Amino acid sequence: MARARAARDGEDHRPDRIESDDEPAYEVSATLGDVEAPTAIAEAIEPRAERSPDSAAERLARLDGAELTGVVGEALTAQGWETRAASPRTPFDLLATRSDERMGVIVSDSGVTTELVAESAEVTGAAGTDGVALATNKTVPEAVSRRAREHSITLLDGESLVAAVDDRDLPLPAPVSEPR
Repeated sequence: MARARAARDGEDHRPDRIESDDEPAYEVSATLGDVEAPTAIAEAIEPRAERSPDSAAERLARLDGAELTGVVGEALTAQGWETRAASPRTPFDLLATRSDERMGVIVSDSGVTTELVAESAEVTGAAGTDGVALATNKTVPEAVSRRAREHSITLLDGESLVAAVDDRDLPLPAPVSEPR
């Protein structure tokens, strides 16, 4: 108020000043809202891995065949393969090429069985391929893995795809509003 009167009357007024020898207290603690339930602010600053109930593994497990084929293609590309969609006339979903190697890729969103491994072994060489890879978003049983090794078939199971997605920060298709 004194400054306002001084300005009105044309007087010189010194600015307000507080002097003290005490160091100001910089630490502050406050609680706003309900401390029991997380707030939007708390959720926003929480690390993503801790707050996301939809992990890469869970999201990968819900992909359909076309979405999974896209993720497999991205994972192979990140590992140095050139990938493209295979012709519908071949038994493959993708063809992958690296140096002089050409691999046919069969993608299964329903898992890999010994029957699928046997069928894949029979199509090795189709479309000019040197080998076959089976890719799935599921866990592959040990007996099936052993059978694939016997037939020199490369397996990309759910765990290895999640590792590729996480290690190379590959995008996954956006989740649908409700899990399938």
